[in-house]
Amino acid sequence: MSKRPNNYIPQFEPQVKKRYAKAVYRQIMSTWIGVGPATKEFEDKLKEITKANHVLSCSSGSSAILMAIHALSLPKGSTILFPSYTFIAGANAAKFLGYNVKFIDIKEDTLCMDPDLAEDYIKTHKQVSCIMFVDHNCYLGDDRWRIRALCDEYKTPMVEDSAQCLGKNTAGLIGDVGIISFSTPKIIGTGQGGAVLTNDSKIANKCDQAKDQGAGWRKTKIHEFIGTNFKFNDICASYGLAQLNEIEKIKKKKTKIFDWYRKHIKLLDFNQNFNWMVIYKTKNADKIIEALKENSIQAIKYYRPNPTQPSFQQKDEYSVAQKMYNELVYLPSSLTLRKKDVDRICKIINIHNQ
Repeated sequence: MSKRPNNYIPQFEPQVKKRYAKAVYRQIMSTWIGVGPATKEFEDKLKEITKANHVLSCSSGSSAILMAIHALSLPKGSTILFPSYTFIAGANAAKFLGYNVKFIDIKEDTLCMDPDLAEDYIKTHKQVSCIMFVDHNCYLGDDRWRIRALCDEYKTPMVEDSAQCLGKNTAGLIGDVGIISFSTPKIIGTGQGGAVLTNDSKIANKCDQAKDQGAGWRKTKIHEFIGTNFKFNDICASYGLAQLNEIEKIKKKKTKIFDWYRKHIKLLDFNQNFNWMVIYKTKNADKIIEALKENSIQAIKYYRPNPTQPSFQQKDEYSVAQKMYNELVYLPSSLTLRKKDVDRICKIINIHNQ
């Protein structure tokens, strides 16, 4: 296995401890490598952490979104509202399932869907059947509740994408259904993986059917419902459990990293003690990214505005999303970071942000 240069700092790398690897080894040697006891234990631990009545693990955060939208039984051809600045997985899932997608621009101070713009659109477009609110960078403020109230007023289901927010109170639970992700950069990572959260047993049952060829067929060999295969497995679950069992330590280290950064620069953190990523807002984004690169430090921009993607191409104005793409720098955020790494990163930023 090749090693990176000692002075190179990636934007993100997973922290793989020996005990995590030992847990995976033990799981493999047990011969339970499909869905089994470890997956059940993983879901039970997630219930304990999230306080959701139903947790259904699956193969990815994207799979969780597909299951969540499918479980709402929305009218085919209706429209789902999505934020203009976020990962495209939710919009792709809607299109894949036969729904129309309308992007709503975000607010600069939340990076989340603007409730006023959402309300303006839904008032004049009766074909809107659902709103997906993304808790971007662990934003869990008042605008979530404004979207919830809007959905209640118009009798429209709400999907809450809390992919980045495991360990945050109420994340994923104010919508009719929510999701979290375990892809590599998240609070805990299992390589790939996700979960649906809901307090609605009917939604949970439909998600269960979707993820395992209709569910319930293994005993009867009869498939009463249409489904596919979005199942998790015990190998990934064992790796995730090893992290979940020390999630408080992970949160403390994340908080410490954010505190190191805050001593030097102002972060876009929504008054949270930590988020999944360290984000810095500056009009010199490209200059800073290049300066860090020249010093063997990786920083990146994340999301091009979704309406500009070739697969969607919506021509309305999305000025805030474009501005945020231009100005947000995602800085190194790994749990492996040391204080001297953060000091080095911030020194370069402050030199070039004049």
